[in-house]
Amino acid sequence: MPHENRGAAINCPVCHAQIGDGVGYCPSCGAAQSSGPTMITTAGVAEFAPWGSRALSTIIDSLIVGVVMVPLVFLALRPHFVTNGSSFNQATSLVYTRHPVFFVYVVAAQACWAIYVMFAVSGPRGATVGMRVAKIRIVDTNYRGISKGRAITRYLVRNLPSVGLDLLVKSIGGLYGLLDILWPLWNKNNQTIHDLIVKTYVIKA
Repeated sequence: MPHENRGAAINCPVCHAQIGDGVGYCPSCGAAQSSGPTMITTAGVAEFAPWGSRALSTIIDSLIVGVVMVPLVFLALRPHFVTNGSSFNQATSLVYTRHPVFFVYVVAAQACWAIYVMFAVSGPRGATVGMRVAKIRIVDTNYRGISKGRAITRYLVRNLPSVGLDLLVKSIGGLYGLLDILWPLWNKNNQTIHDLIVKTYVIKA
């Protein structure tokens, strides 16, 4: 079982010599030691992913979703120009006509992304495309890859609160989403709210 590094002596992940917490280099082999929040595991010292790396991965993944979603939304809304008025005083405006299956398009695209996330973040790789670029990955409390069930649960806990047609539901979901994004800034293990609920860590790969 991993545990948090709280000032006790630790073992160097390279030569396994015992060193004090906060020491920058191993006195035996000279290997650089992690300076960020860490947890000690059987594999050595795992450094929790900083907020900036998590934010970068989220931005990249959001851009990927946008590349797929924006064209779908554009097609579903069927934008077209309409000209009104007489031949002497005409006005042209852009009008959107929602396609009857608009909602189906959106749900299908979100379902495809959820399935991708389930397979991408589960197992030893534990990372979406954005996370791989940011060089971070997801592990459980035993420093192992998470299961597909936990991966999809993590996705739902993160995204479902912001889903809804009611303005109040969307407002509460939006507040939850904002707090979830910012939570690693003051959490000692750099965890989001959905990490705490599902019991996962995001670490440097």
